[in-house]
Amino acid sequence: MRTISGTDSGTYLMPKIESARTRIWVCSPWIGEEYAKKLVQLNNGNVEVRIITSNVDYNLPILSIFKSITNRNFYYTILEQNPDDKSRVFVHSKIYIVDDSFAITGSANLTFSGMNKNVETINLHENYEEVQKIEREFMKLWMDLEHKKTDISNVGLDVVNIKNSFPISFYPKDFSNKINGKIKKIELILKPYSYCEYSYHGTIPNAKSNFDGKGNLVLSGENKIVFSDNNISDLFMNYEKKDIIYKKNSQESDWVFTIKESKISNSREAWALFVDYIVDKNSFTYFKTYRSGSYPRKFVPRKGDVNIIKIDYSIVPTWIVDYYNDLATYQSIILGTNGKIISTQVYCPDCGQKYLDSSLIACDICGKKVCPRCLTEKGLIFKKKICRTCSH
Repeated sequence: MRTISGTDSGTYLMPKIESARTRIWVCSPWIGEEYAKKLVQLNNGNVEVRIITSNVDYNLPILSIFKSITNRNFYYTILEQNPDDKSRVFVHSKIYIVDDSFAITGSANLTFSGMNKNVETINLHENYEEVQKIEREFMKLWMDLEHKKTDISNVGLDVVNIKNSFPISFYPKDFSNKINGKIKKIELILKPYSYCEYSYHGTIPNAKSNFDGKGNLVLSGENKIVFSDNNISDLFMNYEKKDIIYKKNSQESDWVFTIKESKISNSREAWALFVDYIVDKNSFTYFKTYRSGSYPRKFVPRKGDVNIIKIDYSIVPTWIVDYYNDLATYQSIILGTNGKIISTQVYCPDCGQKYLDSSLIACDICGKKVCPRCLTEKGLIFKKKICRTCSH
């Protein structure tokens, strides 16, 4: 790390920004209009831009610019100034990260004065390990702010205000194209999820081999379970979050809202759950060869070998639909944003529990498909699997 003081902060930062290949992350409470336009220009060249700034009068011109951007690679979060909120915080940090190879922290805002006029002190981070640490702190700050922006509240009896949520664009009237049967019950569940993109790289001690990889994960705020899910990951990668107010009309009186509270207290807890999961999934046993033979050794990656590249948080609207036809009664889980069916299960007609259709077994007498628990096997030589109804 190098520390520089002077009026020429821009000579260290701007050449790096203008030559960015993959990513520019900026945290600055004040941002000049010319610099905002430069970030938008670079974003149009497929460089990911992520900005943390404040809703102050100086930033009004650049906020209108940011709100007009439709590129999915452009992200920004604005800390609202609410004088009635005694717990409000003001982001005063200045952080600039370019690709994975360069970062600046210090006192300089991304304004003409901050870059060219004021005497500022900045720290230049130019090795990979230092930049990784700055990236981690930036993403923790980003997720904390996203948590503060996200809220679900009941405005009225049938009205829900959802902030920072994926939109609801798939409704019960659209279900006829997705299901084969008559609808029995509909429920809209608003679920909190966190999402991360990660990479990891390290060396196995005393062995001539490395381990590395990358991927994305989802964390359910409802039960603190980390898992891989392409459907929910697709929402975070390809859909824009919005503040929406949804009101049921008189024709939708047969379904209700269910709001799931997040049990994740803050971004650091989510971060730790993601890292612990990645470490656990990439721990393995290998054999170390000694003169007397080979012996198993347990390898557990260091948490510092895991790099959380992106982390995000939002509300995911999900439809739970029960329906039936001549064959059985089913339950489908459908994403409210794009109408994708996550899963479909069938109710066992005897016990009422849900199972995958492939798990049910046909009764050898009546042909009805039931779960394995509801079947009994009878006969000494010619054995038959019989459902509860036929056994009585």
